[in-house]
Amino acid sequence: MDKTMMIVIAVVAVIVVFAILNSIKNAARRRIEKEFYERMTGRATGNILSRNVTKERVETSRDDEEEKYEYVCYVTYEFVVNGITYKGSGEGARSGSQKKQQTICYDPADPNSNCTEYYYKKKTSSHILSTLITLGIVAAVLVFAYMKSKGKI
Repeated sequence: MDKTMMIVIAVVAVIVVFAILNSIKNAARRRIEKEFYERMTGRATGNILSRNVTKERVETSRDDEEEKYEYVCYVTYEFVVNGITYKGSGEGARSGSQKKQQTICYDPADPNSNCTEYYYKKKTSSHILSTLITLGIVAAVLVFAYMKSKGKI
C-alpha cells in the first residue's frame, strides 16, 4: 500500500471517529429532548396574541461560506385546558402566518410545558437523513481508496 493510500485511509478514519462521536453527542441531546416532548400528548387550539417574524442568520459549517438567513415566526399564544387559561410563546408556523389560531401541544400533567405543534414536529422529526448522507460519503471515499489500491483507478 502506498503512502497516499495510507494518508487517505487515516483521514477517513479520523472523519469516521469524529462523525461517530458527534453522532453519539447529538443522539444523547435528542433523546433528552424527545423524552421532554413525548410528554406533550395534549392538544389544544391556541389563540395567537402576537406574532413577530424575524430574519435570523443560519449557522454554517464553513467560515468561507456565504452568510445564509431564514425567517422565523415567533408567536405568543393562549390556550385553555380544563377551564384554565395558559399562555406560552415560541416558534410558530410561518405558513398561514395571518391565522388567528395554531395547535398547541402540552404536557397534560403540566400544561405550562407547551409549544406550538409546528415546533413540536420540528423537534421530534427524524435526523436519519443527515446520518445516511454522512455514511454514504464515507463509504464512497472508502470504495475509492480500495479501488485505487487495487489499481482500478
